Amino acid sequence: MPDVSEILSKPVNRLRSKVQRGAVGSVDREGGDNGAGLISDFSVITRGEALGHEMWCDAEFLQQVHDAINAAGKAGLKARFTHPGLSADGLGKFLGNIKNAYMKGDQTFADLHFSKSAHNTPDGDLANYVMDFAEEDPDKFGSSIVFMQDRKAEELFHVEHKNEDSGEFESPDSDNEKNYEHCRLSKLYGADIVDDPAANPDGLFHRGQEIPQNAELLLNYAFKIEGSEKPSQFDFGIDPDRLSAYVDRYLDNHNLKIVSKGEPEEMANETEAPSKPEVNADEIRSQYTAELNKYVSKFGAEHGVKWLGEGKSYSEALEAHVDVLGGKLAAKDKQIEELNEKIASIDLGEDTPLESGQAGEKKSSGKGAKGKYDAFQALHRFK
Repeated sequence: MPDVSEILSKPVNRLRSKVQRGAVGSVDREGGDNGAGLISDFSVITRGEALGHEMWCDAEFLQQVHDAINAAGKAGLKARFTHPGLSADGLGKFLGNIKNAYMKGDQTFADLHFSKSAHNTPDGDLANYVMDFAEEDPDKFGSSIVFMQDRKAEELFHVEHKNEDSGEFESPDSDNEKNYEHCRLSKLYGADIVDDPAANPDGLFHRGQEIPQNAELLLNYAFKIEGSEKPSQFDFGIDPDRLSAYVDRYLDNHNLKIVSKGEPEEMANETEAPSKPEVNADEIRSQYTAELNKYVSKFGAEHGVKWLGEGKSYSEALEAHVDVLGGKLAAKDKQIEELNEKIASIDLGEDTPLESGQAGEKKSSGKGAKGKYDAFQALHRFK
């Protein structure tokens, strides 16, 4: 078995389009340039998402694919047989060549000319297997191109379609709802003919592909894909149950959930708005009256009604009440201070002389003593 670290450490330098299924014209077992078989008019690519890379294949990209196939001339471009779970970096079996591309609607079509060698491989007769599959179960027959992107052209397209206000990229393709960047073709390597993953688990395409196949089985089990079973052997030194438990914890810690494509939108459409509770007017009136009495008895009519009307909570009203009381105490302290100053200013040792009705006779008015008495009385009231 190949070294897993060597395979998985390689960077991705080729992209794959989304698998196109069900578009097969006709099968001629003795046709083609080599007389080894021909599948005519199969769908090479359809406008839409490039598989797993958040890139969009638009009409211009389809035209580039069409031109690249026909530019290969009589030799055509390589076609391989693979499983949908495998990477696009050489893990395929040679079938023949694709030629004679043409465009129709949102798709690019071509013909697959089988090689004679595809009838006699270490894995069996791949050519007849693929032709049988195309005839008997065309809905599961699929293809996916393998290509290198033109990053400079993609960057230029991005700049040309920026929103002037937000600066964000806006796809001119109305079907590109997620505003994926648009693919531009640098090089087309060929097309992979893809079967159904359940159709051939241990047959034609099994030998030499244990790593990607076992990796898919392990991930299916860890992510609890419907119909998945626990792998019988521990590839990569990973226990399936431990990996599954780790995935569960990771999703739970990050408040994530795995759902099928389209399911979130369906769930959102099906979710009913929560029903509003029934309103009992008498109960609400009784609760409000009790709350009002509570505020008035504690804070007085003026402030109790005001603070309840302003929506203050009881704790907020208590804080406001403390502020009011503090203000009143401060005012009293100031008045007491003023009275103390007044008392201190009175001269207790002298009376203001006033003339009496008799000549030469003087009497004291007693205003000094009386002022002191009045000040003490006022001070006593505040204390």
